[in-house]
This record gives sequence, structure tokens and C-alpha cells, in this order.
Amino acid sequence: MNGFNSSDKITIGKYLKNYDLEFLLIKQENSNTKITFAGSLGFKVVDIGEPTALTAGLIYKLNQKKLIDNHKFTLIFNKDNNYEGKIIIGKNIYEKYIDDYYRHGHCIIDLDYDYHWGWSDFEVTMKRNQIKLYYVYLKPENGVIIASNQFKNLLKKEFFEQKINEKKCYESNAKYDFFYCDDDIDINIENIKFLNKKHNLTFEINKDDLVYYYYGKKYFLIVFNKNLMSNTIYLGIPFLKKYDIIFDQDSRHAGFYNFKIDFKEEEIDDNKEEGDEKIIPEKFQKKENWKIFIIILMFIIIVLFIYLIFYLYRDMRRKQVKAFIAGFEYSEI
Repeated sequence: MNGFNSSDKITIGKYLKNYDLEFLLIKQENSNTKITFAGSLGFKVVDIGEPTALTAGLIYKLNQKKLIDNHKFTLIFNKDNNYEGKIIIGKNIYEKYIDDYYRHGHCIIDLDYDYHWGWSDFEVTMKRNQIKLYYVYLKPENGVIIASNQFKNLLKKEFFEQKINEKKCYESNAKYDFFYCDDDIDINIENIKFLNKKHNLTFEINKDDLVYYYYGKKYFLIVFNKNLMSNTIYLGIPFLKKYDIIFDQDSRHAGFYNFKIDFKEEEIDDNKEEGDEKIIPEKFQKKENWKIFIIILMFIIIVLFIYLIFYLYRDMRRKQVKAFIAGFEYSEI
């Protein structure tokens, strides 16, 4: 291998001005060399066992300069534009909310000496069908979800086949197969649900996440790679725009809260004061109020039930005493 040390100047808002980001630029690669680690640009996960891992990549450089005190980052996609958003580094923007709605799991896939952000061991339910997935890759660079032909065959059978026969939907066969339909067709597929029982990690994708309108046609944003293993899926922007994914390179976990908030810049910059009580997100407050109401109602019912039992018992005792007295007076006579 032939290469040399290089650097680029980067600026991140008001926090980092013209910083030299160092990296190794490969000029010529020797095919006989087995590379296990050659640096990391951006936010790619690295093997913490490698001696240079803690000095490689942007997030580690920021930590070295004491600009952040952890190796967390969060991807946020804007609601109005699927392909624009923010990267929040070194801060959990949901920290003021309770953790009851946080879902996370070990998020490193080790494949052929390379490391990827992803989860493993999922059951996917699509209508009455179940698919076992071992590799679930998180791919923010993909504008679509990439699945196997097994997914394609199920979706085609459940919805697209009939519409294709009616000449209302179409199947394109290229490097990636995909479906698209006329603009008057409602691509009304069932929600696709993902479940990881080990980490209680659940999420789902619905038709609103998966349909893109373009020049009079509706495109389905799951494409299919015939060479992809049936137990593998790549989750791109249609999934990532729905949840704010928090990546933690220290714990090797990634997760998200079961709600998404349209954060303002000042909310992101504000620091949560120590000792502040964590709050329940607004969308779940009604549910929590209902829980409190049900608990109070159950308590009242139990108290009334106990009182009723006591009342009936006391009434029964009174009748027994009266009967005893009446029987005693009769015996005396």
C-alpha cells in the first residue's frame, strides 16, 4: 500500500473554525494486503480495538479538542424536506424526556473485518407474513430502502400484481427492481412492522413513508436487489426521516424515541440543568392521564366493593342475631 498523511480544513458553525482534519490518503493499494483499518471519515463506526481508532474520524477529533464530552451523534431529517436536516454531535437532544419511550439495541455489524451501523435478529411482519432478518443496516446515504426478492414477492402478491394486471402499476427490472403506479392509485399496503424481542426494539413503516410522487407517477421507495440475501435489509431515508436516530459510539448502541419533535435551534443549544425532572412528551400525556384516571377508578371500585361486602355481612349478622333472639324468646315461653 502506498499513501501519505493529508488533512482538510473544516468549519462547523461557531464551534470549529478552519480545523485541520487529518486522514490517510491512499495513493496506491496493494491487492495482497489485508486492510483491517485505514482511518474513518465522517461518522462511520470503527473498531475500538484498533490502536488508531480513538484518533480517527471527525467525532473523535471533536472529542480530543474538548468540544464534546462523548461520542454520540443524532441524525434529524426535516419534516418538510426528506433530504435535509441536522447532525447533532455530542448531545442527546431528547435528554429532558423520560426514557420509557426510548428503544435501542446493540448496533454494530461485523462483516469481513469491516464494521457497520446496524441491528440484528429481527422478525418482520407484513400483513399475515413473517420474514426473519438477521442483518438490518442503517444507511443514511440511501434515499430508498433496499430489500431482497423475498420482500418483492410478498409485496407483489399482496398488492402490486393485481394493479399490474390492470395496467395501473408497473414493475421495472434493472440493477434494482422497483414498482411505480399511476397517480390516481392509492398504494394502500399494510404497515411493515419490525420487532427485536431481545432488546424490545420495535418500529414500523407505513405507506406514507414509502410513496414518492414524481412527474405524474407514484414511486414505491423499497427497491429490490436480486443478489441481496433474504435475511438482509438496508434502511435508508424513508426509515431515518421517521425517527431521530441516536448513535452512541461509546456503548455501541443506536436507538430512538417513539416520538419525533420539531426542535428549534435554541432548544438544541439549551443545556438541561442537573436535577430537572424529566417530562412526558405531549403526545403521550393524554395516555398517561388515562392511566391515572383508570387507577383512580379501580381504587374507587375496590373501595366500593369492600364496603358492599362489609354492608352485606353486617346485614346478614343482624338478621342472624334477630333470629336467635326470636328463637330464644319462643323457648322461654
